[in-house]
Amino acid sequence: MMIYSCEDHIEEAIEETLTDGGAPPEMEKLAGTHDGETCFLCAAPAAYYVKGE
Repeated sequence: MMIYSCEDHIEEAIEETLTDGGAPPEMEKLAGTHDGETCFLCAAPAAYYVKGE
């Protein structure tokens, strides 16, 4: 699972991608805008993507 997040919702994004017994999610700060992607919780431009199992 990969989701995009703004600065304000990064903690929620990490929680969304956590799986029981799985590896911790990977997180990367995006440089500028990323093809118009928006936060999974609000309409703000994405600042991070978080990838889990």
